[in-house]
Amino acid sequence: MKKIVFFILLAVTVSLITGSRISAGLGGNDADYYMRVGGEKFSAGEYAGALAAYNMVIKLEPKNAVAYGNRAFVKYTLKDYKGAIAEYDTGLKYEPDAVKLVADRGMVKMEMKDYKGALADFDRAIKTDPENESAYNNRGNLKAITGDQKGSLEDFTKLIELKPDFAPAYDNRAITYYEMKDYKAAIADCDKAISLDPEFAEAYYYRGMAEKETGKKSESIKDLEKAKKLGYEEPKDQFETLAK
Repeated sequence: MKKIVFFILLAVTVSLITGSRISAGLGGNDADYYMRVGGEKFSAGEYAGALAAYNMVIKLEPKNAVAYGNRAFVKYTLKDYKGAIAEYDTGLKYEPDAVKLVADRGMVKMEMKDYKGALADFDRAIKTDPENESAYNNRGNLKAITGDQKGSLEDFTKLIELKPDFAPAYDNRAITYYEMKDYKAAIADCDKAISLDPEFAEAYYYRGMAEKETGKKSESIKDLEKAKKLGYEEPKDQFETLAK
C-alpha cells in the first residue's frame, strides 16, 4: 500500500532573484536574502547550496526556528533523518509552538518507524492547530500503517472537511475503505479523487481493485489498464492477472 503524504516546506515563497546577485554572494547580513536563496537552491535540487544558505541565516539569526526547519527539510530530503530530527528539536527549543516543525518532525519519525513518537507529534500539532491539514493527513497514514483503520478514516474525513478539493485525501480514505473491505465506499472515494484529478493513477488502481472484488470485471480491467498507462506500478503482477 502506498499512501499519499504531503509535507509543508517552511521556506518563505521563493522570489526570483537575479543570477548575478546569487552568484556574487552579495547577501551580506541580510538573513531574508539567504532564506530566499535557500528556497531557490532547494527548488533547483542544489541541496548543498540550500544548506549553505540556511547556515548563513542561522549564523545571522541563531534563534530563527524557520531556518532550522528548512535545514531539517533539506536533510530529510537527503535521507539524513537523525540530522533532520536534531534540526527540528533545535528549532522547537526556540519556538515551542511552531506547529509546522512539530508536524514535519512527526513525518520524519514515521520514516524512521518511530510510530509512537510520530503519533505524539501529530497529536501535539493538531492540539495546537485543530485545522492543520498536514497533520491530519499524515496521522491518518500513520494510523493506517499501525492498523487503526477507524482512526485513519476519521482523520481523512476531517481532512476532507478542511480541504474538500484535495484529491489525495479521497484516495487515502479509499485505500482504507478497501482494506476494510468496504468496496462500495472505496469506489465512491476513488470516483471523487478522479473527478478532481483525472490523471490520478493510484485512484484508478484502487477503483479497479474494488471493482474486481464486486464482480465488475470489465470496469476493473479498464481502470487497472488506465492506472498502468499513467505509471502506477504496484503490485506489478496484478495487471497481468486481471487481464487473463
